[in-house]
Amino acid sequence: MRQAVVGMGLPSRLGRLPGARFLFGRFARSVLTLMTGTTVSQILPVLIAPVLTRLYAPDEFGTFAIYAAWCLIIGAAATGRYELAIMLPESDEEAINLAVLSAVIALAVSAACLAAILLLGPPLRSLSGTGRVPVWLYLVPATVALASLRAVATYWLNRRQEYRMIASNRIVQSGASACGQLGFAFFPWGGGLIAGNILGNGIAAFSLCRRVWKEEKGKKHAVCRRSLLKEAGRYRKFPQFSVAGGLLNTISFQMPAILFSSLYSPVVLGYYAIVERILSLPTLLISTSVADVFRQRASDEYRRNGNCRGLLLRSTFSLALFGLAPFCALVVFGPAAFFLVFGDKWGNAGVYARLLAVMFLFRFVFSPMAGTVIQVTERLGIDTIWQSALLVLSFLSIFTGYYFFGSVYVSLVLYAAVCSAMYLAAFALAFLFSARSPARPAGCR
Repeated sequence: MRQAVVGMGLPSRLGRLPGARFLFGRFARSVLTLMTGTTVSQILPVLIAPVLTRLYAPDEFGTFAIYAAWCLIIGAAATGRYELAIMLPESDEEAINLAVLSAVIALAVSAACLAAILLLGPPLRSLSGTGRVPVWLYLVPATVALASLRAVATYWLNRRQEYRMIASNRIVQSGASACGQLGFAFFPWGGGLIAGNILGNGIAAFSLCRRVWKEEKGKKHAVCRRSLLKEAGRYRKFPQFSVAGGLLNTISFQMPAILFSSLYSPVVLGYYAIVERILSLPTLLISTSVADVFRQRASDEYRRNGNCRGLLLRSTFSLALFGLAPFCALVVFGPAAFFLVFGDKWGNAGVYARLLAVMFLFRFVFSPMAGTVIQVTERLGIDTIWQSALLVLSFLSIFTGYYFFGSVYVSLVLYAAVCSAMYLAAFALAFLFSARSPARPAGCR
């Protein structure tokens, strides 16, 4: 009997421990839901990666990386970044207008992009790193539109705390892309990596937008031109500052792909692309799921109390515990692991992974939380300055390795050092901004 009483009292005692509500409460369950969906969605690319590296050559991965760079750079500004504000209004009527505004802007930008490509197609060929990219350049606007609509719908469901739907949609997108990339590998015209990616984005965007429309179509009466303009003006700081910051951030991430292709070769880019694909997995798998839930909780706490610092520290510390051991193992076993798993053509990619391991660890631990806090606190001007510095320093680091040393390894080491320092600086800024000062009351932007 005594043991039974003790056992029954254990949960209540655990609940009184510091941080127990964070570890076992609703926040943790929401993170687990998203993490489960993200885990399943990322297992498929990991499982098929050894197959893909035997079906596609390194230069084909390089071609895909150039295509992805175009999509991501344009997509960073396609919505005017208004989707980031969907979490902030207290009323759903204001939020639904922000969602519609984001979607309309995305479709307009995609249409303008297609028109520009049709008019300027021949000159754009000179900007590509490989000869085959222009063939797929005409599909970039469609990919941007699909990805943007999916992002808007995801933010809306995040606001509604429908984490299961978000998680299942990630699985749909990943599964469709994986099947497409495997299947299209046997088609004679090539480009299977790109075609599979388009297929996955299309299916995922359609299913998610259909779900949102089915559940929220009753709110369409709240959407009108006047309300759209009102919300556009109320959250104008997002296009004013966050678009520039988002573009700078995306260009910073995609610049290595462009520079490695133009300064070195598509094969070097292929090695970098597979490393980026694999080492970004922990960020996609864990820290992005934590950040998705953190965004909703941090927005609520900062709006009500003017302080989300405790949540920031607990989330970051948890990510550090998750990430330290795997990335340390990568430094030791990286080259051998890549040679064994991906084939004899990819052993050199393991050396790249070893040199970039610390940078990816810092990105995993600091970047998602820091970026979310800066958005929630609307310190978008600071974010633009930080992104500008990251862009300039990243370019200089890679170019210095090429111009002065003629070595891709020096370029990688310098790039990793610069990015690691910048991620640490971003976290310091987020810590500073996570508690509103008395001189900055709620509602003051």
